[in-house]
Amino acid sequence: MRDKLKARIETSFQVLKDVMIVMGKRMYLPDDKTLKNEVLKEEHESRFAIHLGSTNMYRDLNEYYRWQNMKKEVVEYMSKYDIYQQVKVEHQKPAGPLQLLLIPKWK
Repeated sequence: MRDKLKARIETSFQVLKDVMIVMGKRMYLPDDKTLKNEVLKEEHESRFAIHLGSTNMYRDLNEYYRWQNMKKEVVEYMSKYDIYQQVKVEHQKPAGPLQLLLIPKWK
């Protein structure tokens, strides 16, 4: 993408301060592990973010950030926390005892 922008090929992306690639309000992060972890940590520990799992965190992050294998890295980050690994209770009515089916005498 950076090569296309340097070659002045028309795209919907912009380069800001010769470093950041931006499209609209979404910033594309480079392949820097510390930067990605900082973004994940900030998003997860924010007082304004409520995450019930990795899918919600991914949706929130995807609004402003993008990088390769983003979904996979969000799931890996969330898997570190024990609270997300606990067995969840099913909210369904118990089925009750099984009922016998009548076997017909004729076809």
